Formats: sequence, C-alpha cells, structure tokens
Amino acid sequence: MAGSRSKFLTLINALATTFPDNNVGQITPAILRDFLDSMLRTAFEPDAFLFGSTPTVVNLTNAWSVLPPAFWTSNGFDPSADISADQALGRLIGSPLVGLDYLVYPNISLEGTVNSPVEVGIFKSGVAPTVALGTCTLAGAGRPVSVFFSYWFQAAAANEYFQLGLRSPTGALSPTVNIARMRMELKNTWS
Repeated sequence: MAGSRSKFLTLINALATTFPDNNVGQITPAILRDFLDSMLRTAFEPDAFLFGSTPTVVNLTNAWSVLPPAFWTSNGFDPSADISADQALGRLIGSPLVGLDYLVYPNISLEGTVNSPVEVGIFKSGVAPTVALGTCTLAGAGRPVSVFFSYWFQAAAANEYFQLGLRSPTGALSPTVNIARMRMELKNTWS
C-alpha cells in the first residue's frame, strides 16, 4: 500500500465503527462507498509527466542548462493529487504541502559528436544539479545513446519544481536530443 501509515491506521481503526456486525442494518451502500473511496485514495500514487519527441539541437557548455521548454510536446498529470506538469515551462511541479517525497524518472536519447561526454541531472526549483545523475558518451550522428535514472527527492518544499538539465563537461557541444520523458511520482512515506 502506497499511502501513509497514519492514513492506513485510521482506516483500520474505522473498520469497527464504520462496519458494525450489521444485525441492525447499519452498513449502507453510502457508508461502504465512502470507506472504499478513502481506502483507494490511500493506495493511490499520483504522477505527472513531460514528453518530447521532436529532434532538437541543444547548445551545451560545461555549465548546467535546462532542456529548452520548447522541446516538450505533451504532458499529463492527475489533477486530484496537487502535483502537475507545466509543458510551457518544462517543469514537473510538486504539491503545495511541505515535506512530501518525490521520485523523478528522467530518460533521454541523444546523438552527436563521437566520444563526446554528456551529463544529465535534475534542476530543483531553478537550482542547477551539484552532481551528474546520469552520463553518456555520444556515438555519432544517427547513433542515439540513452540515459535512464531515477532520483528520490525527500522532504521537498511546497511547490518544489523539477526540470531536466544537461551539460557537456568538456566544453561547447551541440548534440541532438531525439526523445525525452520525465515522470514524477508523489511518494507518501510511512510515518
């Protein structure tokens, strides 16, 4: 179960009062629906994503830069979860609640100059990564290389946002990004 331990325990404790032995007809369809709705919402792991698949040349340096927002061609999210994706800004946006955890899964496919290294990371609320979370060495034009990883952001601030970042540790480089997807899950932790 993905929900928080406190929500789960609340549901367990509510069983005895919500569902008596029913010898006097106290279990109604409405009570059952409400309880099942609460249980399903406790088990739900909401997510949001950004996706882009139009090949785009990006100009990299040894400084981190955000994948240009114009690259993203679609997004999606569950509006009931207080997390979202902003395609125009190239961001996955966290909940207005403080202290939640997020698991972010970027993957990207790019091609360019043979033997050129590219590092991939995640910007957090506009702050550049301090470490590369994924790396690749380009294999040449027409030979895309993919980078996949996940990163757990714990106890995030309210409305924290995440963006895909790239850099070329050896200096100026202009690879083509063929496809990218960045997905974020809200991870409720056991309290």
